[in-house]
Amino acid sequence: MHALLIQQSDLSQAEWNTLGTPALQPGHVRFRLQHFALSANNITYADLGQSMRYWQFFPAPKPGFGLLPVWGYAEVIESQHAQFQLGERAYGYWPLATEAVLQPVPSSQHGFADSAMHRADLPAVYQYYTRERSVAAERADIEGRYALLRPLFMTSWLCADYLLDQDLFGAEQIILLSASSKTALALGYALRASAAKADVIGLSSDRNLAFVRASNCCNRVLSYVDIEALPRKPSVVVDMAGNLPLLTRVHQHLGLEAVRRSVSVGISHRGDLDPARAEVAGVRTHFFFAPTHVKKRSEQHGAGWIEQNSRPGWNAFLTASASYLSLQRGHGMDAAKAAYLALLAGDVRADLGLIFEF
Repeated sequence: MHALLIQQSDLSQAEWNTLGTPALQPGHVRFRLQHFALSANNITYADLGQSMRYWQFFPAPKPGFGLLPVWGYAEVIESQHAQFQLGERAYGYWPLATEAVLQPVPSSQHGFADSAMHRADLPAVYQYYTRERSVAAERADIEGRYALLRPLFMTSWLCADYLLDQDLFGAEQIILLSASSKTALALGYALRASAAKADVIGLSSDRNLAFVRASNCCNRVLSYVDIEALPRKPSVVVDMAGNLPLLTRVHQHLGLEAVRRSVSVGISHRGDLDPARAEVAGVRTHFFFAPTHVKKRSEQHGAGWIEQNSRPGWNAFLTASASYLSLQRGHGMDAAKAAYLALLAGDVRADLGLIFEF
């Protein structure tokens, strides 16, 4: 098998390595990665690989290196599990490698969890896989969008649910930094669909203004150069960018009393922010970690509540995305590595969704 090993201390150092293929143990299943998505979300996994333990999901065979988690579809190519047959497919969380071995425990006819010991104390939301029996070629576009947008939408829907559960902390406007990121678009969409009584204002670079406006995910879109035009009224600031000077400008312009909550979700700008930071310009910031909110809601309402309540918004967002977000397909290991490095450098157009096949 082949795996893209990434140096944890320098994420730009990434090389494909040929690894051994150990014999399959009883109860284990070997999957071949078919097609998967790459986005700024994967760069966040790498940036927070140590602090948020993303590197631990798929331990690398070399110390100091990591295997990048990706979302996508894989096919069973070898099985020592009675309930998994050759050719079956699954959607979920995989290493950026040509193959992966899981120890599945079916939870229903539709899905299973990986019971590998090294994942036992990691967030369960990343360990669940959906069983797929359809042929990939029949649903290429929809599966590409699913792989790209499903995990981002769920993070955004959960963040919206968190804010709405707190009555938006009394805010009259929700300000999204790095509004061109797919997670920000989904959050704006979820908030607007909820009929929340607050304006959703997106902040973006000049080059992405038209794209964000075309998505119709925000009530209003402003350039970063126009931050000082933001109304000074009760606000929730949601930071997808991880750009300290940018976030400081927003906080300083609005003032301490106006910022009712400052939430960090991602680091699309790969700035110098740390999820554990305490304050920015005098405002305490809060890191939103979706698995924590999943655990809370599941304990409150049961395991199926999130899926049931998020499904209508997900279906609508998935359909709407086709009008402004194009899929760009790549083939092979070299293309996947090049895309990873381009995302790391911030050199991928906002209106493209990257899908790859091995």
